[in-house]
Amino acid sequence: MMKEQKRRESASGYHFYNLYQNCPRKWYIRYLMRLEGEFKAPPLMLGSAVHEGKATFYQSGSIDKGIKAFLRDLKANQGSYEDIDDYDLAKRRGVDMLKKWYVAHGADDLSRYKVVAVEEELIAKMPNGFILTSRLDAVLQRNRSSEMFIMETKTTGYSAIMADRFAQASDQLTTELYAAWRARPKWPIVGVIPDIMYENRHKVECIRGDIVARSQSELREYEQGTMGVLSEIAQKASAWRSRRYPPESLFPRNTSWCLSYNHKCEYYDICRTVLSEKGEPPFGFTRIPIDKEAGVALLKKVKI
Repeated sequence: MMKEQKRRESASGYHFYNLYQNCPRKWYIRYLMRLEGEFKAPPLMLGSAVHEGKATFYQSGSIDKGIKAFLRDLKANQGSYEDIDDYDLAKRRGVDMLKKWYVAHGADDLSRYKVVAVEEELIAKMPNGFILTSRLDAVLQRNRSSEMFIMETKTTGYSAIMADRFAQASDQLTTELYAAWRARPKWPIVGVIPDIMYENRHKVECIRGDIVARSQSELREYEQGTMGVLSEIAQKASAWRSRRYPPESLFPRNTSWCLSYNHKCEYYDICRTVLSEKGEPPFGFTRIPIDKEAGVALLKKVKI
């Protein structure tokens, strides 16, 4: 049986550089100021706990153990809920999702596939020396076949169809395929299967979207673009550390994301203030330990 490992954010992967693409100021506050809110968005904590539950299921073959792992993960982060009602709601929603998913797909997965990897982080070295990482939810191999598939879990309370469409278009899945291509070239990966879990007002749906595949030319195009973004991030971070340039000139805010999806950005109230990377964090925020910022550390190792 594979060793269980705790899910965490991939060090220098899609969310790391995509945050910079969306809003350089938000990236600056998160990765250079190392600030995060004391309370977390309930959908993110629900999604993380569901991932933990599914990982345990694939490792143990038991949905009961998967549900227990989900509840354990949720309870461990109970203090990150600003409203206890959101925590209670998440418990009910997650259990309903996992039970429905097991009947719809999970049990069938155990009979049709071999579990190759669960929550495995791939480290892909790019041609210009940068490191790109990607954490795969699960990798399954079809029985009596060499075909392998990356399973990508998405939880939503909005729309299963829209979640699938976003997965099809997003470069998050391209990142996973690229990392597998570079770090596990012997894996016969066919593509990524979006595993969508939806719950809203006790209505639960679990659907699997079309297989997401990328051609060699698409992966190489992605590689060139991502190297450019990481290079820009590294140069901006280096310029900031030199103290010769003010952060507002290096990391401008993108106000299109201040109220995305009708929700205030978690840094909305502090992004226009003068911040320091030392000392007491602003009220309502905690400072992430330096040794946890693996993404920035990887960039610092690269000579521009």
